[in-house]
Amino acid sequence: MTRARLVLGLLVAWFVLHALALMAFSWVAPTGDGFTRGMNRLLLAVGLQMAAAVLGVAAFVLGRALPPGHRLRRIAWVPLILAGLLVLAIAAPFALPR
Repeated sequence: MTRARLVLGLLVAWFVLHALALMAFSWVAPTGDGFTRGMNRLLLAVGLQMAAAVLGVAAFVLGRALPPGHRLRRIAWVPLILAGLLVLAIAAPFALPR
């Protein structure tokens, strides 16, 4: 298996996990009572995002070894960019002055 195919496979797996994490809220029924109602959906989404992040970092690291100018080398940045935007979206409300 060539490195390019491995990077492409990791990117496809990352995309699937990332999409599943976004759709988890609509597919899983909330369980629990009171404060913890729906916590199962949140934990599933966060778990899928963490798994996608691991695959995204692996794709980025392996993509850096591809020749300069290779398409997959540039595409391997996408998971890191989206993960950074997600972290900014979560952290921004806490960092902004009130």
